[in-house]
Amino acid sequence: MYFSSANPARLYSARSGIRGGGSALPVAVLILLLHSVPHAWALSDRDTPIPAPEMLYFHCDQGRHSDRNLIDMAREGLSEWLCEANLWVDGMLGGVADVQAARQSHGRLSVALGFSERESWDFNLRLRVRVNLPNWEDRLSAFVGREPDNDFVSGRSEGLALREEFPVLDDEEQWLAGLGYRLPTGYRIRSSFDVGARSLDDPEIFLRQRILWNITTGNTHLVNLRLIPFWTNKDDLGVTFGLDAAVTTSETTLLRWDYVGTKSGVTESVDWRGAMVLYQSLGTATGIALEFYATGDTGRAESMREYGMRTIYRCPLIPRELFLLASVGNGWFREPDGSSLRKRFFNANLVLDMPFGL
Repeated sequence: MYFSSANPARLYSARSGIRGGGSALPVAVLILLLHSVPHAWALSDRDTPIPAPEMLYFHCDQGRHSDRNLIDMAREGLSEWLCEANLWVDGMLGGVADVQAARQSHGRLSVALGFSERESWDFNLRLRVRVNLPNWEDRLSAFVGREPDNDFVSGRSEGLALREEFPVLDDEEQWLAGLGYRLPTGYRIRSSFDVGARSLDDPEIFLRQRILWNITTGNTHLVNLRLIPFWTNKDDLGVTFGLDAAVTTSETTLLRWDYVGTKSGVTESVDWRGAMVLYQSLGTATGIALEFYATGDTGRAESMREYGMRTIYRCPLIPRELFLLASVGNGWFREPDGSSLRKRFFNANLVLDMPFGL
C-alpha cells in the first residue's frame, strides 16, 4: 500500500477499529518509520548515477567491411561466434569474463572430398574448437567438434605424423562436446583430463586422460611418448599408446615417424597404425610430403590389413585464411580374416582447411 496525503497512523487506526489508547501508539510509530525510510532512501539515491550496462559481446565484433570476400566473412563470423560463446561459458562458471582471452579463441573447419576404388566417394565435414576459460587460471577449457567416431576419444589423431587431414572413408563422424582440465605440469611431462559426450542420436559419455612425455628434444630432433587411458559407458575402459619421432635432415626437410596402438575394453587385440612421412618445404606455408603407412589388428588372421603410400601437397589459397590440401596414392588391402588376396586400390582427397579465431 502506498500512502501519499493521508496520515498513516490515522488511516491504520480507522481501518483496524482502534480508537486511541496506549496500544495504538507503538503501532503508529512503527507505521511512520516504515513510511519515511523508503522516501529517505529514494532521496539519497536520486543523485547517484546509474552505470550503463557493459555489453561484453560487442567486443567480439570483428569489424566487417562491405569489400570483404565470402571467406573473410565466414572466418569473421565463426570468430565472433566463438568469442561470444567463450564469454558466455566463462561468465557462467563465475567471475568476470575476459574479453581479451575470448578474442584469442581459435578453431578449425575442414571440408573434404575423397575417392577410393575400395570405398567409392565420400564427403566429410570436420570442426575443431577449443577455448580456454581464464576464470579458472587458464587450466579449464571447453571444446566442441565433429570428429571421427573413435579417434578423438581414444586419442588416435594426436600424433605428429597422424594428424588426420585426410579422413578415412569408413569412419563415421559424430558431434562431441565437453570440458578439459590441464594439470599443473611442465614442458617435459604434460597431462590433462577431458570429459564430455558424443553423438546426438545415441548419446555416449566419455572420460579420458592425456599424458605426454617429451623424452628428448633439441633444435633438430624430437621424441615423445603419449599414453591416453579412456572410458566410455559403452566400450568400458581402454588405452591408447603412441611413439613419435621427428628429425630435420636439412633446413627445408623433415622426417617423421609415428606409431599408435589402441586396445579397448570390448576387444582383446590391439588396433595399430604406423607411418613414416618425409616433408619438403616449398616456401611460406607451402610444402609437399611423401607418406608410407600401414594399419592392422593383432587379433586378426591377417594382422596387416592395409599398407600403401601417398603424396600430399599443401598450399595457401588465401594467406593465413584458407588452405588447400590434396593427396593421391595407392594402397593394398586384404580382408582381416585372410579370406581373399590382397588387392591394390587408388585413392585421392581434396581438403579445404579454414582456421579461424587467433
